[in-house]
Amino acid sequence: MFGLGLLGGPAFESDQLAWAVPVGLLGGLLGGSFSRLLLLVSARLLPHLRRRPLRLGLGLGGLLAALALVSGGSSGGDGERLMSQLIEATGVPFTPLGGLGVLLARLVGPVLALGAGIPGGLIDPAFSLGAVFGVGLLQLFGADAHLGLALGMAAGLAGATQLPVMTIVFAMRLAGDQQLLPGLLLAAALAAYASRLVLDRPIYHALAELQRAPRR
Repeated sequence: MFGLGLLGGPAFESDQLAWAVPVGLLGGLLGGSFSRLLLLVSARLLPHLRRRPLRLGLGLGGLLAALALVSGGSSGGDGERLMSQLIEATGVPFTPLGGLGVLLARLVGPVLALGAGIPGGLIDPAFSLGAVFGVGLLQLFGADAHLGLALGMAAGLAGATQLPVMTIVFAMRLAGDQQLLPGLLLAAALAAYASRLVLDRPIYHALAELQRAPRR
């Protein structure tokens, strides 16, 4: 039983491996950018939030609420609802402008929330960011959007965490089947290496160092 639903349609290995290269490389850079942006925002916000938590909390809350309204709710939550809509082929219209707007919303919303110290994790936000990217890219070229979703999920998470093995375990659990394993493996491996061009160490190590830094 898969957490989000079972992806439909055939998944030929040749198609998987062909699309895993661009999705893995570009999705890895996107995931790495997500983590780097999160690290920068966390470093900027945390000292100020310790001194003025109420003022900044209200400001960030208003900004996140406005972003959720503008994006039709796509920027909020952990992204599982959005990914379920993509699997069911309902909800988000992937016109060039609409798809780019959703992609930016899924990048900015989680970064602001997590950077401000709101409890949460990286896995689902990185998955949903990669899923939106993968669907948009393959739809742009008239290919199978469900394949793009699976490959994009793997690339987004592997790029954000630089942990390809963990990524495969979660990707297989959330959506897909064993037919997708070759593409998922290649996309995750490429994404993990590509993200190092953006962030030179895994995000979990970087965030731990930030938390241990002396308070000013």
